[in-house]
Parts: sequence; structure tokens; C-alpha cells
Amino acid sequence: MSRATLMTSCLLAYIAAAHAYTGMGTAYSGAYDKDATGFNSCQFGKLDDRWERFYGALPTSSFDRSKDCGRCVRVRGTESDAPTNAWYKVMIVDSCASCNGRGEENDIDFSTDALKAITGYSWDRKGIEWEWTSCDGDDAETQEAQEEDKAAEEDSADADRRRLRKLLRG
Repeated sequence: MSRATLMTSCLLAYIAAAHAYTGMGTAYSGAYDKDATGFNSCQFGKLDDRWERFYGALPTSSFDRSKDCGRCVRVRGTESDAPTNAWYKVMIVDSCASCNGRGEENDIDFSTDALKAITGYSWDRKGIEWEWTSCDGDDAETQEAQEEDKAAEEDSADADRRRLRKLLRG
């Protein structure tokens, strides 16, 4: 193989790996509930908390179990009401039969936590852009979303304690 052919092949592989897809994001189940519609196609048991909250499913028509299970995508919302221009990592854990026939092979069904972080909504069909990426390392956006959720839970617990004290005082 000539050096020029090798360099061209490497360049084409790099371009293909960096290809961004556009489609629609939807939600199919909540955090820690990846088996809500039946055991996930990848047959994953318990995952790290991060992936139990930020997971997704590809349309059955474009899903390749041997290639896609456990891979990660970097996703962001594309609509004007998306919360930020931030990218979030999501692990592919399932296929989505109901995604087929909608005309988009690049749609992803997400956990509600992931869809809300990406689009600002925990339901509905919203525009997304995504690309394959490594699952390694923390992406700042996903970490930030987890920290915000934890702070909101703590605030909610504090509010509950204040209401309880007020009720007990009579």
C-alpha cells in the first residue's frame, strides 16, 4: 500500500468517525429503568450510576448489537428552546422498535434524565445532533447535570423538612 493511499484511508476513517448525525430525541423510560419496555437488547445488568441515568436506544433498523452495545454518543439539542449548546454523553444499551418507520434512522430514544438535560424536556420529540464518542472520562456537561440534580434533591429534602417542622409546630 502506498503512503498516499494509507494517508487517504486514515483521513477518510477520521472523517467517518467524526460524522455528526441529526435526528429526533425521544424518551422511553426513567433513570435506573432501562428495562421498562423489556430486558434491554444489550442484556446489560446494573451499570455505573452515570449510565443508569444517561442511556439511549437506537432504532432497530440501524442498530447492530455486536457493534453498538456499550458504545457512547455525544448529543446536544438543536432546537431554539434547548437549554444550552452543551454536549452530553449517553451510552447505547438498547434498540428501539417503535423508532422505526418514523423516517429517521438517526433518532435516539433516551432515558428521561438524558432527554431533559439535552433538550430541556423529559418527553416529546425534539431535534438532536449526535456523534459516536468514547465512553471514557467525564464530560463536564453530564457531570454538571448530575451535580445540579443532586443539589435540587437536597433543596427538595430541606423544603420537606421545613414543611414537616411547621406542621409539627401546629
